Amino acid sequence: MPEKRKQLHEYMKSVGNSLAEKSYMTSYNMKIEMKGQNEQHTENEWYVMHYYKGGDMSKELKTLSQDETLSYSPYVSLGLPLFRDQEFKGHVFCLMPLPLQNESLTGFPLHVNGYFALTQNRRHVKWPTADQTKNKAHMDKTIRWNKCLVIEVLAEAYHMLINETIQMSKNKKECKGYSSTYLHMHTRSQKNNQRLGNHS
Repeated sequence: MPEKRKQLHEYMKSVGNSLAEKSYMTSYNMKIEMKGQNEQHTENEWYVMHYYKGGDMSKELKTLSQDETLSYSPYVSLGLPLFRDQEFKGHVFCLMPLPLQNESLTGFPLHVNGYFALTQNRRHVKWPTADQTKNKAHMDKTIRWNKCLVIEVLAEAYHMLINETIQMSKNKKECKGYSSTYLHMHTRSQKNNQRLGNHS
């Protein structure tokens, strides 16, 4: 795991403010150990995927990715719990988690991290209002960036993650617990067919 994270950081550093010639994806399992007040230890396993969009992308995303006033990268990471927790709610991160509110929940059974443009108080992801969408009104480039990140980058990463869990769930020896995780993802996704941005 440390080696894969190191490779990701080196790749992003090599790309800098340029456009990547091709997309880069890496994934791994990681265990997180927590210690409670009663000295009780719990250990949970997660599947983590990092995705940096390159190659074929819209003209809008290319332009915004190279905008020095934004300085954002077309990158997202996903954290999928490999344990069953009926109370689990996917959360939006922008390096750090946004305040726990309904608007900061993904609506899907996983955490999402990305270079989102945030409001000035850093509590919400910027997103067009209903009137702006209906009237096709001009939107500032930070909102346009978030739309591109969700539609072009996050959607691709989520699609790849689902495909990977399907493949890994077929190999019980390799990845114990992926079958139930995939079924949980599929059920939750069917119940919530809205994009992440509609929650932000």
